[in-house]
Amino acid sequence: MAEAECTTHQIASITGHKTLSEVERYTRAVELKRLAKEAIIKIS
Repeated sequence: MAEAECTTHQIASITGHKTLSEVERYTRAVELKRLAKEAIIKIS
């Protein structure tokens, strides 16, 4: 879901996680990858 650009709130509502920090723990790698791609595009 994170790779499909769902928000942490959307993911939590589907998975049933009680806190956003739980969801963020699993989506952090995808978020960092997306941010890196966006940064490379900006400096290209």
